[in-house]
Amino acid sequence: FFFPSDIAMGRDNNTYVLNPQESSVYQFSGNGTFLSKWGRSGSGNGEFRYPSGITTDGLGYVYVSDYSINEVQKFTSNGTFITKWGSHGLGNAQFSNLMDVAADPSGNVFTVEMGEAAGSSRIQKFTSNGTFITKWGSMCWNNDIFYGKNGCIDPDGEGPLSLGDGQFN
Repeated sequence: FFFPSDIAMGRDNNTYVLNPQESSVYQFSGNGTFLSKWGRSGSGNGEFRYPSGITTDGLGYVYVSDYSINEVQKFTSNGTFITKWGSHGLGNAQFSNLMDVAADPSGNVFTVEMGEAAGSSRIQKFTSNGTFITKWGSMCWNNDIFYGKNGCIDPDGEGPLSLGDGQFN
């Protein structure tokens, strides 16, 4: 058995389940019959260190985010690797603690980061092939070192800090 970390329903009515312990994706039919498994531990194409999020788009492609490697990989619905993008950092198409991935009906891909530095708790938007489009969000620090800084709001000066518009923590 395994402890799934995320699940996505495909256009084909199949269900895709992440297994971070095995660094793999399990594919099941709509009625729960096991169909296939792909992925393994590593940092190459089709490999994961800690898969953290999974989604599918309207064309049937599967996207997997990896928390440890800080990248997104794109696959066909049967697990054939297509492309990947991302690296660790704070720039465009770079990630800091990449948590999840989502896709909209137009084929755009969105990523969610649980950052470790100001500006890294954010959403980034990409084309379906990984071309950066835009980003938004910032982190509101909430610890002794940065208390009350970086845009956090403390209306009465007695805490707790509140998030400002467009901030995540």
